[in-house]
Amino acid sequence: MLILHTSDWHLGRSFHGTGLLQAQREVLDQMAATVRERGVDLVVVSGDVYDRALPAADAVEVLDRALAELVSAGAAVVLTSGNHDSAIRLGFGGHLMGASGVHFRTRMDQVTAPVVLEDPDGGLVAVYGVPYLEPRHAGQVWEVDPNHTAVTAEAVRRIREDAEARFGGQDQEAAVIAMAHLFAAGGAGSDSERDIGADVLQGQPPENQETENQAPENQETENQETENQAPEDQETENQEGRADCPSEELLVGTLGQVPVSVFEGIDYVALGHLHGRQRMAETVRYSGSPLPYSFSEANHTKGGLLVRTAGGTVTGVETVDWSAGRKLAVLRGRIEDLMDNPDHAWAEDRWCQITVTDPLRPPQAYRRLKERFDGLLNFVLDPEVGAAAVKSTYAARLAAATTDLEVCTGFVEHVRQRPASASETALLTTALAESRTELGDEGSAA
Repeated sequence: MLILHTSDWHLGRSFHGTGLLQAQREVLDQMAATVRERGVDLVVVSGDVYDRALPAADAVEVLDRALAELVSAGAAVVLTSGNHDSAIRLGFGGHLMGASGVHFRTRMDQVTAPVVLEDPDGGLVAVYGVPYLEPRHAGQVWEVDPNHTAVTAEAVRRIREDAEARFGGQDQEAAVIAMAHLFAAGGAGSDSERDIGADVLQGQPPENQETENQAPENQETENQETENQAPEDQETENQEGRADCPSEELLVGTLGQVPVSVFEGIDYVALGHLHGRQRMAETVRYSGSPLPYSFSEANHTKGGLLVRTAGGTVTGVETVDWSAGRKLAVLRGRIEDLMDNPDHAWAEDRWCQITVTDPLRPPQAYRRLKERFDGLLNFVLDPEVGAAAVKSTYAARLAAATTDLEVCTGFVEHVRQRPASASETALLTTALAESRTELGDEGSAA
């Protein structure tokens, strides 16, 4: 049997305010083409099918079409819910769809309800789908510690026990495939994954559990300005962004990570959650997301994994690559080099994150870069520290100022990260003089 392992479709996601549905349609078409061309028997989707618990109508339509195409191409499909999904909504109609070859595993009680298929190369394949397990809820139900490791270990224990009871005395060997959505210890995260340990640390409801009056889940924040970074021009003040940063490390470190050793005894573990394709062990792997969802994934090769089974065992794993939508570029340097260097021409037709490192904030930097790189989505200022970029607090500038003009020009430089120009200084001088005249006239009138 040939199994296509994929995950983290995140249907309906936007990228720095830019919609990705068309690119998602394209990559899902490529996935269906792979199923047809390679004769794939089974597609597994290990969580985060949607990007939010309340998916938009057009995202639901994309999933409906994709599932129809995969089944038409000749594959059965098994999907589990991830931390972005609403388990109840994703699993709606699952009993009916199972008859057509589309199987949803979105509830804890379905952990020991495998999808069992005849392997055309001999034996059986039993697919156990483990949905994203919210530790506090799963821990209470299963009476184990409320952490990711404990609830995952309990799920795997139940799978082993069920597999032994089902297939232990049969003549046909069964390859046991487990699907899970989690952060495996030692995995390399990217900036587009929501930290699955943050809710445990902060005592918040799980991300895929709706609450009354829940606000929209994926409000765009990528294009907000970095802390202490003031707008350069009014028309572009919301176009500057933060440099991507690994949220897993900033929020909770390793709180949500699960050791790979808990999966011992499973023939193949199809993981989701991390967006980079990677091997945690020979038979424990992440397929990665089919599209890049952050600039930290600019150098990722996107696609899935093809897993072959025969006679009740896994006989091989290979990669399959897909490419859809506009590619990504990450550039860094001084404004003149970024604008004039022909070596950057490769990035002109890509979505770009550009970090400007000039010691002093260049005038109209965003507007100038946008003229060359029309796909600029994330603009970051990270000045090089040098003689021309001596930093001081605003309080220190005020203490050092000896005139009203120095107070004003010091404020401009502090906020804008570039000294006031000669013409701006002249305007401030005039404004101060006129304010004194007006104050003097008011005093005389009094």
